[in-house]
Amino acid sequence: MTIEPRRETSGTGTAGDPPGAHDRSVAPGDLPGQDLRLQRIIEASPDVIHSFHLDDEGRASFPYASKAIESLYAVSAEVLARDASTVFERTHPDDLAGLQRAIQESLANMSLFRHAWRVNHPTRGETWVEASSMPVSEARGTTWHGVLSDGTERRRMEREARVRSDALENALAAFVILDASNRIIYANRTFLRLWGYDALADVAGHTPAAFCADPAVPVRFEAALAAGDSCTIEFRARRRDGSEFETLMAVQRSIAADGAVCLLVTAVDVTAARAAEAALRASEERFSAIFRLSPVGTALVHRAGRRYVDVNDALLRAYGLPRDQVVGRHVTDLPFRIDVGNRESLWQLLDAHQPVEDVDYSFTRPDGVRVHGLLSAEVIEIRGEEFVVSTLNDVTQRRETEQALREASERFNQLAVSINEVFWLTDPPKERMLYVSPAYEAIWGRTCDSLIAEPASWLECTVPEDRDRVRKAIGRQRDGSYDIEYRIVRPGGDVRWIRDRAFPVHNDAGECTAIAGVAEDVTERRQLEAQLRQAQKMESVGQLAGGIAHDFNNWLTVIQSYTELIAQALPLASDAREYVAEVQAAAARAASLTRQLLAFSRLEVVEARPVDIDAVVVDTEKMLRRVIGENIDLVTRLGSGGRRVVTDPGQVVQVVMNLALNARDAMPAGGTLEIDTRIDAANGEVVLRVTDTGVGMPPDVVARIFDPFFTTKGVGHGTGMGLAVVDGIVRRAGGAIEVVSTPGEGTTFTVRMPSAPAPAAAPGPSAEASRGALDGRETILLAEDEESIRRLAVRGLVRHGYRVLTAADGEEAWRTYLDHPGEIDLVVTDLVMPHTDGRELVERIRARQPGLNVIYSSGYAGDVVARHGELPSNVAFLQKPYTIDILLRRIRETLDTA
Repeated sequence: MTIEPRRETSGTGTAGDPPGAHDRSVAPGDLPGQDLRLQRIIEASPDVIHSFHLDDEGRASFPYASKAIESLYAVSAEVLARDASTVFERTHPDDLAGLQRAIQESLANMSLFRHAWRVNHPTRGETWVEASSMPVSEARGTTWHGVLSDGTERRRMEREARVRSDALENALAAFVILDASNRIIYANRTFLRLWGYDALADVAGHTPAAFCADPAVPVRFEAALAAGDSCTIEFRARRRDGSEFETLMAVQRSIAADGAVCLLVTAVDVTAARAAEAALRASEERFSAIFRLSPVGTALVHRAGRRYVDVNDALLRAYGLPRDQVVGRHVTDLPFRIDVGNRESLWQLLDAHQPVEDVDYSFTRPDGVRVHGLLSAEVIEIRGEEFVVSTLNDVTQRRETEQALREASERFNQLAVSINEVFWLTDPPKERMLYVSPAYEAIWGRTCDSLIAEPASWLECTVPEDRDRVRKAIGRQRDGSYDIEYRIVRPGGDVRWIRDRAFPVHNDAGECTAIAGVAEDVTERRQLEAQLRQAQKMESVGQLAGGIAHDFNNWLTVIQSYTELIAQALPLASDAREYVAEVQAAAARAASLTRQLLAFSRLEVVEARPVDIDAVVVDTEKMLRRVIGENIDLVTRLGSGGRRVVTDPGQVVQVVMNLALNARDAMPAGGTLEIDTRIDAANGEVVLRVTDTGVGMPPDVVARIFDPFFTTKGVGHGTGMGLAVVDGIVRRAGGAIEVVSTPGEGTTFTVRMPSAPAPAAAPGPSAEASRGALDGRETILLAEDEESIRRLAVRGLVRHGYRVLTAADGEEAWRTYLDHPGEIDLVVTDLVMPHTDGRELVERIRARQPGLNVIYSSGYAGDVVARHGELPSNVAFLQKPYTIDILLRRIRETLDTA
């Protein structure tokens, strides 16, 4: 309900209205005698006797109000009888709503209306009105009959009484009231604190003797009071804990409000004052030891004169000044640099008797030190004079600590911005995100603000297949840390792998108060792991190929050697010789294919020698046509002119194969692959160039194309090692590799290696003379587990004059060596044999015969690679398949160079 001013007057009165309340035209002479006296009493009253009416439409008026209302509101009763708007207009804005609420509550309950509110009087300023009235329901509304009083003076007196009471309770001196029996009936807080008691109940009813170290003190009291109404006694007092102190006590005989005699006792601790200078004795009577020893700077300032009366040591330390430069000086005379406006605003409040609480009061001392303080002050009255008691809490160190914390926070923010990992902090249920570092935006592709606003979006970004695992990990995080990897989907649709580690944060009670964590993008690491697994698969394939090659090369050795022996036994014009030649050619092609497979598997023995690049391309071309696919045209242009490079032929095959297969992968829809060779006329280098018409590469990919494990192919489709291996092979040969690529236009790899001129052809001896040069008389221990190769080798070696000792495995070879009475000149052993392999056999024999010549033989070069890499100078290697002539030549080379 809204209370509106009354706009019209009622022509009827109400029960209980004073005489003439509704008819201002009635003259005093027209009233009966008794009513006239009542009228005069009401009008003479300083309080307003009134009837306040509120009709059903919410309009308000004063049908009757005594003359005192004009002083209260500066409005005549006649005006208010028609319209009460002035009463509400002059009500303090902050009190208007409360006044209306009080009226509505009284109306709703038809209960006593009792309320006080402020009025903005046009001449007296802010005054207080207190009301008490009773509502009476009428036909057209409700009327309250009661009294309005001016409560301004009473409230002022109550405020001053509170100030005096507070001053008494918090006075620097102890204050006690004794009844006629000399028992305590009142003691202020200073007394309780000084004597070590907690509450008035602890001391009430006790005589002064209970608080004196000297039991004769009460007798001295009585003797002194007998001589007059007041006395002052100094004595040693005893605290509750038994400790003693010197006190000066003043006793005044007085009469209580009820007429009973009482004693007013004031006591101060004068222990420190006895040792102080005489000039400070008066000050020590006003302040206790607590004032002196307080860690908070405290001062007593004369309000009117604004001069320091006393200060404690803590304030002097804050000011950085001696006492004589503070006490007695005006507050503006201290040599401080301070905000004058701020100081004056504080004094305006104090002059208005308004307390000041924890106001920033910072200044610069004469020595240049900046002090930050919180000032509290209030006005008290001492012996009729007003003083300001102020405390200055020095918070300089706290401000410096806060500044250090801000700087530390800034450093943390800089650290968080610089580190790629995401630091995060949530509440235990993970319903609120307390902090997330900026790296979140780089990894998740979303803003930190969006995550803080919607913490659930973190889980929503997770790939659906991984969410159950993540939820289970979250359920464990309060009991311990978790370390989990899962996938997220960025706004652009790309998927990233995240490693997320979380740790519970506990308070001193062991309760989990937060969850801290670190998340990092491990997508590249997982790709490298996948590439490594793919490389391991390739290694397994290579080992499988090597195992097959081991047996296959054994058979080829038999085929090639026996066809060679058959060809030597046939007449030159025989048709059978031509047939044998075809078998030899087929065996040679099979051996070449096996070497290419081993080279492709990177299981060849590194054996550098002059290599014809053109011949390597020709040998590799057939295998390339099978692996690059029918939708790619292979074009070769050979122009090195027989110029050779010094490197391992198997590694040259690997270079060509890796570059060609890399080009094939760049042309998934087909295209043209060109391989050409030439000689650089400027420097004589042999140039191998592989060009494709594929998708090409951007510059950032070209820059990393030779990095180990870097690949542009998907997981499971590349190891990232092919081009890195090519680069290593070319560099070991003293060459270099270049790449030029344009997206959409293809790629060209150019390999440059220093050339070695082809050896001049010299007329060779006849076949018979050549074979004669392979004869020998040395003793050879042959260890070979393949019986057909063993029989073949023995037959060839014996035919050429060698003495041969044979063994089917390593153990048998070792026993044969021990049983042989003379020295053995050479050991030819297969690397892979049952019981004891060739390597272990050689180590045993060399322990007895250090200078032993050795030829390792194997159809699986990986055995040699795994153990030796490049062969030492005193060890030769014979790759299967081989012929008798190749075996004889390698034997002679080994024996003749020993």
